[in-house]
Amino acid sequence: MVQLNKLNDRAIHARSVRLVGNELYMDYSIRKIEENERENALDLVWNVFREYEAPDYSDEGVGEFYKSIHDENYLSKLCLYGAFISETLIGVIATRSEGTHIALFFVDGRHQGKGIGKALFQTAAADSKFITLRSPDLSQTGLYRHRYRTIGEWSEIYSYGVYF
Repeated sequence: MVQLNKLNDRAIHARSVRLVGNELYMDYSIRKIEENERENALDLVWNVFREYEAPDYSDEGVGEFYKSIHDENYLSKLCLYGAFISETLIGVIATRSEGTHIALFFVDGRHQGKGIGKALFQTAAADSKFITLRSPDLSQTGLYRHRYRTIGEWSEIYSYGVYF
């Protein structure tokens, strides 16, 4: 069962424990990341980026991404949400521009394919009439499966070793 109402002072989305076949899926909650949790969230972002994204980037691009997630000016403009199993962070989504653009979106590889990214996205998008994401291939984000579509032509921009 999924509850989309506020569960307590911090959780805004939760999923209960369920048994599928012989596998037990732990419950998770999604809530805004507190300032004292930001460093842990950025560590998860960096680790998932290195494993899944960095191989497609130049060394310069990897360095620029690292700098961006350590730039206080940039980070101050983000609203971060996290998916947690108990108190263990397993996914992060960050929006900017008053919640209308996804700036960061990462789920620990061990927890991908279980609906956690979808729940993070739905939580982040809940208060927006529209939300944007810059991705050269929407189908690679997982959102394509959930009927999100491109709304314009892709124009590739290369800056500081990063294509966006």
